[in-house]
Amino acid sequence: MNIDFSPAIWAQERNFLYVSSLQAGSTHVLVEVVGHSELSAKYAIPPSRAVDVDVTDVVRMYETGTFKVSELSGDTVVEEQTPDSWLRAGLINPTKVLIPDHDLQDAGGGALIVPPNKILVDTEDPSCIAECYFSEPNNWLATGDAALDDEKRNITITGDFLLATRGFTATKSYWPEYADVCTPLAFLTWRSFTGAMRIHVFKVVQQATEAVDEVEMLTADNSYDIRKGRRDSVTLRLDGLNRYDLWYYGDVVTSSFVGVSFEAGTKSYRAEVTTKKIELPANDEGALGSLEITLNYSRYDSL
Repeated sequence: MNIDFSPAIWAQERNFLYVSSLQAGSTHVLVEVVGHSELSAKYAIPPSRAVDVDVTDVVRMYETGTFKVSELSGDTVVEEQTPDSWLRAGLINPTKVLIPDHDLQDAGGGALIVPPNKILVDTEDPSCIAECYFSEPNNWLATGDAALDDEKRNITITGDFLLATRGFTATKSYWPEYADVCTPLAFLTWRSFTGAMRIHVFKVVQQATEAVDEVEMLTADNSYDIRKGRRDSVTLRLDGLNRYDLWYYGDVVTSSFVGVSFEAGTKSYRAEVTTKKIELPANDEGALGSLEITLNYSRYDSL
């Protein structure tokens, strides 16, 4: 019996445990989750002598765990194996995603995701958190006003910094742009497609309040009595973005977790991004682009 199973689980993808090379006299394959006797399934062996087991729901329930796979002939165990324990790596594997070109993509160490070129920061609190993803994380370091976290999935930025491979065979300098003190800002937090958290500053270019869920009440004199709910929204914008930056920041459109606050350290509202799509230019030739997104951040019931 051969088992093909990747223990690095990406939760938004389908995950399978492939069992092959089963013996001719075997009749079933039993798959169990160690420590969870209620989680088991038995599969009849087809003529191909191979079984593909969809374990997606199980690995989404628990961040880590271990499968036990038994090859059976009737009720007799022919062979038993325990693959490596799974561990949730994130949501979507970035190696399977089409990522636009950036300055560090050909550097040794597999820099798949790096901070965007354009980083806007608040004058009073210049910190933000950008995402990084390296296939060889131990080969990377940050100097200056930035620090990579222990897993090197995020980099906390407080000013100018340098991202480089060890030995400085490849480097890139970053100079965050300080927003004008009169510009209204929003601090946007979201979980990226890989599962890492990103926190960045956007300019607020429009605020809106609208009536929602209107209910008309009947009155004795046929006068108007309209009860209205309320929804508050904002439109956020970043300018001066190249193709990679548009891709990086546009990730917020598909995030299932988005929060927004309007002053550093103040209350964060769980928000709904109503913008459903972004389009990237074919290349970086011509003028830099802009990203504009609208989100609902607060709502109130009708009374």
